[in-house]
Amino acid sequence: MPFTILLADDEQASLQTNLKFLKELGKDYVIVGAPDGKIAYELILRKNPDLIIVDWMMPRMTGLQLLEQVRSNPKVKDIPIIMVT
Repeated sequence: MPFTILLADDEQASLQTNLKFLKELGKDYVIVGAPDGKIAYELILRKNPDLIIVDWMMPRMTGLQLLEQVRSNPKVKDIPIIMVT
């Protein structure tokens, strides 16, 4: 079963560039993109990704607020998170 990586970034150009880069790494990954922290959190709860890569500054919910939400939810609190600044 492929690994799922969730990438959250409000900058459309960065999001598309990073999604393309990650998809080129291999076929063992499913890459999911989110344009802000709120949508990212909803996707995290639905998809339970293996890794989260999140931008620090985003509208509606910052990367730090997303991190706090994830760490406070027992169902997803152990997912590794990489914060991009």
